[in-house]
Amino acid sequence: MVVSLTDRLRTMTDDGIAALLRARGDLAVPPPSNSHVLATRAGTRASVARACDGLDAFTLKVIDALVIADADRAPVDTRALAELLGADVPPEAIERAVDRLCALAIAWRVEVGSDGTADDEAADNERAADEDGAHDGGVSVVPAAREVVGPHPAGLGRPSAALDGVDI
Repeated sequence: MVVSLTDRLRTMTDDGIAALLRARGDLAVPPPSNSHVLATRAGTRASVARACDGLDAFTLKVIDALVIADADRAPVDTRALAELLGADVPPEAIERAVDRLCALAIAWRVEVGSDGTADDEAADNERAADEDGAHDGGVSVVPAAREVVGPHPAGLGRPSAALDGVDI
């Protein structure tokens, strides 16, 4: 069961780890001694901010949506993510953005096994998709993503008690 970035990194192939270290050079120096050290580095605010510097605007919107949906606390279903991003956004674009975030170890997919528990054995590019292209599990994001996007993701501003429960 994958519940953390450390667990996800443990399931990655050597080629996958090498690609991650190439994409995020700050994670490679000094060489990490194990997956826990690598996950700790990958989850720091400074490292996540550096990784986000090279992302396109849409992928940054996906990070905002993941933070709004509390994906740093529990996996978020890709359908819920699609609802936050809007009906006009193609599912393929969301999948590409999530794949990019996963490749950078900013996010990771949680698959659901046949017994209903999370199972990540098939997550390394062999995800089972349903007829809508959505995956069985959800997507988690590193907690530092919340710090990187700031206190008001997507420019939403502070919550207002006066608007609590009001349908606008």
